[in-house]
Amino acid sequence: MQAAAADPTVQAVVRSPSVDPDVACELETDDGWQDITGDLVLSGRVELGSYRTIHRTCKLSLSRRLEWGKARVRLSMTLTAPEGTFTAPLGVFLLSTPETEAGEDPKTYSVEGYDLLEVLDQPHGATFVAAAGTGYLANARTLIEAAGLSVTFADEQADRLIGAARVWPIDEQTTTLNIINDLLAAVGFRGLNVGPEGTCRSQPYTPLADRGVEWVYDAGVDRTEVGESRTAIFDFFDAPNRLVGVSDDPEAGIAPVTLDNVSDGPTSQDGRGRVITTVRRYEAADSAALAAQAGEDFDQLSKVAEEFTVSVSPNPLHGHMDVVRLVDPDLGVSRRCIVRSWTLPLNGDDAVLDLRAV
Repeated sequence: MQAAAADPTVQAVVRSPSVDPDVACELETDDGWQDITGDLVLSGRVELGSYRTIHRTCKLSLSRRLEWGKARVRLSMTLTAPEGTFTAPLGVFLLSTPETEAGEDPKTYSVEGYDLLEVLDQPHGATFVAAAGTGYLANARTLIEAAGLSVTFADEQADRLIGAARVWPIDEQTTTLNIINDLLAAVGFRGLNVGPEGTCRSQPYTPLADRGVEWVYDAGVDRTEVGESRTAIFDFFDAPNRLVGVSDDPEAGIAPVTLDNVSDGPTSQDGRGRVITTVRRYEAADSAALAAQAGEDFDQLSKVAEEFTVSVSPNPLHGHMDVVRLVDPDLGVSRRCIVRSWTLPLNGDDAVLDLRAV
């Protein structure tokens, strides 16, 4: 979630019973960003899926013909209420080829957009070698910047030097993004994502259980940001409740790491007396990176999955892998949740959050 979420005025605006949203759309040109808000029909939406390859997408209707397949647009939303006003970026998007309706006057173009990971999610087209003695993060930065994108790593000091050269042979199934994410994972960093302002970023993995709550949605008090549409699913399934992470380099001397799901009881069993174990191998620079990769996978494994779908008033502050607290007396829950996905309509209708308890 964007840093502005900590501002009391910003929180008051989002929770205001009388809020007016306004969306701006800009087109990237050789002379900078050009305002084309007048060509935007407010019937679209912005979406984000934390576990998708391309996390942030949009669906727009435009009355202007652009250079489809190459055009980049930048969206932002301004919320105005008696409590104040603020503007939040919604993303920078590459636009695809649009659909058009016959007989429309003026003609409109319905087009999908993808965040700038799309630039990297293409076959690399050549063998890539990360030389021994170079840094994992340094190699990732080289690939990102070679694609014309900017990047910020949360902790550059966490980089490690590569022992033996790493080689990714040319293969149509291997994308530049695959290589980057392999490099990041080897030092315990999360997969690359793009912030709403268009900058690539990654940070060391932190277990979801250890992360702070970034926003509270409370349906049990007089707050207007939680809508009437709220559902809960408690899903029992035979997912592993123990994960053993093993280094894929037996010469590295990195001890295996074992993780148990104890959140649903002290035994880590599935209710029928079994401990369901899975073993996964990882390339890791050290034991901390191995533990981070295993932990990130295990975040998605649970004996009991508590999932919630909640409608909320427009909140443009949400981003990648947000953690929120859902308080709902009707559903009988007060849980910390990962925002697996969200949808924000551009016309001011309620947003929809897909949550999973952590």
